[in-house]
Amino acid sequence: MTSVYIRKRKGADGKLHLYLDYYPALFNPITRTTRKHESLKMYIYDDPKDDVERNYNQDIIDFFESIGVTILNGYGITECAPLISCNR
Repeated sequence: MTSVYIRKRKGADGKLHLYLDYYPALFNPITRTTRKHESLKMYIYDDPKDDVERNYNQDIIDFFESIGVTILNGYGITECAPLISCNR
């Protein structure tokens, strides 16, 4: 069974980009490749500077919580485990 997590990764633009993290990796029988990560093409501001950015962050978090998903900021050692420490 595959576990799926939503993770944050800091981008060069200063935003935290959201992506799906699969463990173990998913196998695609058509391309015969495995995939561990997939971008959601969504982000939140790492350090919101005004009310617009703070409200945007809260809207994104509220959306995921409304479908029962908590966004984790995780730190792992890829070769050992999918997640060894996490912050909410």
